[in-house]
Amino acid sequence: MRFVLFAVAAVILSSCYTATYRFSPESSNYGIEFRKGTWLLNEIESPPYVKEELTALAIENFRSYLKDDLVYIRDTPALLGTRKIPLNPDREALKALKSGTGFDYIINIKAQEIKDELGGLQASQTDYPGTNLATVTLEIYDLENLEIIYLQHVRGSVSPNRIKEDVSFITTNEQILKKSFKKIFKKIEKNHTIKRD
Repeated sequence: MRFVLFAVAAVILSSCYTATYRFSPESSNYGIEFRKGTWLLNEIESPPYVKEELTALAIENFRSYLKDDLVYIRDTPALLGTRKIPLNPDREALKALKSGTGFDYIINIKAQEIKDELGGLQASQTDYPGTNLATVTLEIYDLENLEIIYLQHVRGSVSPNRIKEDVSFITTNEQILKKSFKKIFKKIEKNHTIKRD
């Protein structure tokens, strides 16, 4: 019986293609100091099918460090007009954010699907199946000094050269985005310097 279970598990595992993840060289290697200031979490830019879950993860994780000093932009109706903030805003945009919001820091997150050529299930053999590729970028800006103080960028992809099985399970972009997000927060947890009481 044990041998049968082992054989079944081996067949399933051999037909699974999982993603690999890489932090960009520009990603910060240091932690964040959460000791002071008020923090604004901007509306996350992401595919709609995963936006709600990523938003909940971001709020939960940042609130564990910042307590009531974290505000989600959608919970502040007066700020909703400023929620479309691009990645890497210039100094003028940061100055406008500071005067328009009154916050000390802003957290900007973008989750992006780059290629979705595989889905999650292949029902036939193929030599060149394609690629699932997605990225997550997290930026934190100091609005007092008008500069970026923290950056994480994770790229996840799965791209098998050849699928030999009749039925194969492949990491979807939704799974890649969620895992990339969790990898960023794992790095923040490992390197942060101050957590509020």
